[in-house]
Amino acid sequence: MSHLHRLAAPKVYPIKRRGIEYVVKAMPGPHSKDTSVPILIILRDVLGVVSTSREAKKVLNERKVMVDGRVVTELKFPVGLMDVISFANKNYRVTFDFKGRIKLIEIPEDEAKLKISKVIRKQMIKGGKIQVTTEDGRNFILEDEDVSVGDSLLFTIPEQKIQKVIKMSIGKIVLIVSGKYVGQIAKLEEIIPYKQAPDRVILERNGNKFETLKDYVVVVGDDAPLLKVVE
Repeated sequence: MSHLHRLAAPKVYPIKRRGIEYVVKAMPGPHSKDTSVPILIILRDVLGVVSTSREAKKVLNERKVMVDGRVVTELKFPVGLMDVISFANKNYRVTFDFKGRIKLIEIPEDEAKLKISKVIRKQMIKGGKIQVTTEDGRNFILEDEDVSVGDSLLFTIPEQKIQKVIKMSIGKIVLIVSGKYVGQIAKLEEIIPYKQAPDRVILERNGNKFETLKDYVVVVGDDAPLLKVVE
């Protein structure tokens, strides 16, 4: 099925819930179906540069749209958290608003070739090397084992050259990507491990402390975000 009932679309879809009955569904890709939207939605509903899917297809066929430094031509191509979209001499980073919906923030040209993504898997491979997988479906082969699940990687796009490992540790700056505090930047104060439940974290923002799930945060910097992730 290539379409979703508009009312049943994932909450990350930045669309009106009334009006046209169906909305296009993202194709399988690097992001999960619940955390991504088709590039059509970005062009039509977020940027407002087209009014119809036919107009969007024409723009894509002219190879004018890039995601993470690569040309995209498929209407249903999924875009998600931290992806960089380049179009009409402007660059945007994908993030979430305070309601958990995908939004774009315009970023400077010097950030358009950089991306941060959270490590979600780590394993040993042939040759004694370490392979880690990030939230956007990328695999990196590392010589250095000092990378853990939950850390983030700052890397170039599309080359995938790692510039920095950002450890998930006390004092780091995180972006909250789900839950009650989604869309906010905060400082990591404490990590609370659990054996039979998801780990939790204590965060601080503007002098106020609050708690959320560790899975709901992405570390984005040491003392400040390394890239622009909020407006």
